[in-house]
Amino acid sequence: MRYAFFLLLALAACAEAPVESPPHDPEADRLLASVTGDAWDAAWTTASARPLVFERPGGETLDTLPPNPLPAFLSDEPPFLDAAAREQYETRVLGDTTLAGQPATLVGARFIADSRRTQPIRSVRAAVTASGTLLWIDVQRESESVLFDEDSRLRAGLAVAEGAFVPGFAEVSTRTDVPASDARDLSTSWSLAR
Repeated sequence: MRYAFFLLLALAACAEAPVESPPHDPEADRLLASVTGDAWDAAWTTASARPLVFERPGGETLDTLPPNPLPAFLSDEPPFLDAAAREQYETRVLGDTTLAGQPATLVGARFIADSRRTQPIRSVRAAVTASGTLLWIDVQRESESVLFDEDSRLRAGLAVAEGAFVPGFAEVSTRTDVPASDARDLSTSWSLAR
């Protein structure tokens, strides 16, 4: 019994401090609900039915419609929307803009590290219309594991062609670092030909 005080003191010192949730802007949260891996499925479907031409920097024409890059970076329920992880993200409205001739709101979600698990999505900035159409996105991912480390970034946006949203451009850059080898940098980009 005489050591009970010291035992309680030791247990209190080992307890984790309460984790404060980063600030959330309700309007940003509402608009970020449209920022998912399947947000551009309709634009790719529309583009596949039209005679659109895409090209790489320097003018090289692509033979086919480029793949939708969004699902490779975001799941259908990214961590900034997931109930278990969203409290690790700060969300906010960044301002207003016009993209593809449409008024949109710029919103952001930024991962705030704490004592809980880490998240691969470090930051997202997106332009979303009032009706929930995702027009532009900038996603930064970072993951570390025993097998490899990855840092990647996607910047992409829609365009309007023949009155419909279609893929406008994408820039993807990735750095992978595998133990016992040099880091590799890869990048690709394309855009709708004008």
